[in-house]
Amino acid sequence: MKNTLKNMIDFESLTRVRNSVNAEIFLPEKNNLVSLIPLEYFGHSVKVLIDGKIFVAEFDEKIPLKAELVAFIVEKSPVTLSLNLTQLLSKNKNYLLEQICEKLKIPNTDRNKDLLVKIIQEEKPIIKSKFLQLEIITQKIKTKDLELSLLINLIWKYSEKDIPLIVDLYENLFSISFSSTCKYLFNSIKNLILNQEDVYLLNEVNANLIYDTKRENTIALQNKSEILFNLIKYLNDGDYSSKEVDEFIKFSSIYILQKSVFKDYDYYPDFVVIKRGNGFSFIKYNFKKLYLSNGMPSYKLEFEHGEIPAKIKGFLRNNFLIGSIDIENYENNLLLKEIDELKNDINKRWQINMELNITEDQIYSAEKSFQKNGINKLVS
Repeated sequence: MKNTLKNMIDFESLTRVRNSVNAEIFLPEKNNLVSLIPLEYFGHSVKVLIDGKIFVAEFDEKIPLKAELVAFIVEKSPVTLSLNLTQLLSKNKNYLLEQICEKLKIPNTDRNKDLLVKIIQEEKPIIKSKFLQLEIITQKIKTKDLELSLLINLIWKYSEKDIPLIVDLYENLFSISFSSTCKYLFNSIKNLILNQEDVYLLNEVNANLIYDTKRENTIALQNKSEILFNLIKYLNDGDYSSKEVDEFIKFSSIYILQKSVFKDYDYYPDFVVIKRGNGFSFIKYNFKKLYLSNGMPSYKLEFEHGEIPAKIKGFLRNNFLIGSIDIENYENNLLLKEIDELKNDINKRWQINMELNITEDQIYSAEKSFQKNGINKLVS
């Protein structure tokens, strides 16, 4: 979101029924949270309650009327509020979560705090009604990681009447996580190569779905949806029937549909099948496109190698990746050597420099440096 809220008339003239004075004295000090409730739109303006006191404001885009939000006081003179709590989360996570629970009057449980963290990381405004919907749905639907991120985006975009459709989507298309879909599809591609004799099919799979380190066929690194669709059509038209073919068609179809949903919310998850010698390895990754206030492109990245027990998380901008590596065993010198080779390989093939030996808190600092002007900022 990129809301801006500007005070249009002073508090005193709006509340003549009371002997009011300067509105600022009714607001908490800088670095505190406030509740924010839009009451009524008229023209480009809106009447809002900030901690129970009335203001008239101007918004660049609308937020739901009567919805209770949490905002953070960045400055008090002039009053500057932010709906984006990402950077604040990294500074004092526990205190922030406790304050949100207190402001919204929701139970201060570990589960609720985990959901709040995920919402903040998705850079969504903390809207009480949306949070309660998420809390109810996640009791029925057990989801995490990328699917939970998508669920938050769906709930924040659509109204309460659309909740049954969202639940149906998760009970059907996303009953299998995208991560599992990729692993099943990876295995079905390998089985197809080992058990099929159709020359055209084998050539298409090898040329378009498998990255050969000797040939460096980069088409295998691109979006596979169109390639998979054409292969499904070829197999159906040829009336092929085998366990390997059926599994390939099934998981290819799920992959295509799941990818189409993720794309609508700027998520670009995928995997790469890599051939080295006579063996195959599996790399899974996800890009989240970020819209920064200065217009420069940036991407939130998660990267996981099937044969290395480590996960890379970070932010990519201008061919520079900054982030952290989660490693199961830091004492394993062989593992560290594998990671160094991976970093060198990525730098050589795609000219991406990587700085990955930093902490999670520093990742938020890196994100802050990418977003100097901030996003989701409100100014009153």
